[in-house]
Amino acid sequence: MPRTAGLLLSVLLLLLLSPSVPADPSIGLLSIPPPGSTRDWVSGVVGDVDPDDWCVVLYVQVDGRWWGPKPTWAEPLTPIRSDGFWNATFATGGNDLASTRFAAYLLPRGVVPPALAGASTLPTVLAAYPCDERARPAPAPRAAPSFARNGTELVGLCVGPYLNGERPGETVLSPDVLRGRLSVVAPRTTWLRSYGVDGGLERFGATAHALGRKAAVGAWLTADPAANRRALLALVGSGRAGDADFLIVGSECLLRGDLSERDIVTYLEWIRREVPGVPVATADGYAQLLAHPAVVEASDLLVVHVYPFWEGSEIGAAPPRTLAAWESVAAVAGGRTVVIGELGWPDAGAPQGRAVPSAENAVRYLHETTALLDARGVPYFYFSAFDEAWKTGEPGGVGPHWGLWTGDLVPKPGRFPLPATLLPVPGGSGRPGDLDGDGIVEDVNGNGRADFADVVLLFNRMDWIAANEPIAAFDRNGNGRIDFADVVRLFGAL
Repeated sequence: MPRTAGLLLSVLLLLLLSPSVPADPSIGLLSIPPPGSTRDWVSGVVGDVDPDDWCVVLYVQVDGRWWGPKPTWAEPLTPIRSDGFWNATFATGGNDLASTRFAAYLLPRGVVPPALAGASTLPTVLAAYPCDERARPAPAPRAAPSFARNGTELVGLCVGPYLNGERPGETVLSPDVLRGRLSVVAPRTTWLRSYGVDGGLERFGATAHALGRKAAVGAWLTADPAANRRALLALVGSGRAGDADFLIVGSECLLRGDLSERDIVTYLEWIRREVPGVPVATADGYAQLLAHPAVVEASDLLVVHVYPFWEGSEIGAAPPRTLAAWESVAAVAGGRTVVIGELGWPDAGAPQGRAVPSAENAVRYLHETTALLDARGVPYFYFSAFDEAWKTGEPGGVGPHWGLWTGDLVPKPGRFPLPATLLPVPGGSGRPGDLDGDGIVEDVNGNGRADFADVVLLFNRMDWIAANEPIAAFDRNGNGRIDFADVVRLFGAL
């Protein structure tokens, strides 16, 4: 055996036979209610301990004095879940809601924590154990990304790429297959949204970026803590790699009852800690977000699902009903961006009240609702890109029939192109107009006539128009972009 190979083998054997050095146990507070919140609990995470052998002890400071353990002296210990997370109720009487600081200790089971009733300092007998002490944080949501359309017809599109006989959890998508499917839909939308980070979807964000699209990368969460931990770690990996423009922690977990409000808030805060700088949200029905203000507090932006179909709405009332649901969440968002994370209409299956699945209604809902939301500046992700045959569990058999494309990647009739939705150009006085009916805008500033002011506004706002308007409506030379040549041609057409 060559000397180098022998030396390498010896080193490997030494590493295998040497006892491993255990990591130090750790504890961290994750979710603390901001000042003024009525939330009565905090949560956190531990590391490098067996949850069966350790527990958490919580103390709170009110008016400069320490009290605890919480929840009560009779129940001083907070258990640690199998995934390392924990939560503890701290407001159990007196003036607990006025607590300004929190201290969480990680203790071996069997250690009896001292009781504090207005002590000036934390217990010194616990100083040898891991502890995290924090004050209430000032609310500071991360800035939401831009949802301007980059010359596409749709703002965003939900993509479940499992087609025909494929299923999540069973099918592994190769990089080429994933790219091929995203390539079909990418020309129609600025954003792409995913629902998982395994089975090939761990490459979803990077693939979307390679196609020039923005990525909302989501982790699918269930009632299984171990599976959730794996999904969250994969979501962290995607965020740290720069593959996501924002991260979605679970989809409709409150609606399904898989996770509690405490679970979701804890996960949101943990992802935010692990992936600095990337906005974080969960996605759920608008009724669920309205009923869980702690989730709103913990989110950088709000991702709300709105389905007039499931509410039994008649098709003509569905677009304004969609907007009204968005407005109800925007009213409690505290200035956060509110995105409709899912909206759509099935084209086959059984009716839901007055809501009738049909190709005609699916086309009408798509065209009328996106036009209404675009006009109001409401960001959205349309559901969904493809028909997914595996979705057989939805009532009325509508599950496989929400796609804008079939499972064979064929666009369904009437969906595209979307009717052009023109937004007022900043600096103008109204919506741009096509005065001669040729499909190209002459009246850029929306004042009802074409003149030199339209040329000036087009020149000054080329970048904004390219990012927010249908490019074809302003592309006078037909080269697929907005540039100075279009300004020159508009001037020549006056």
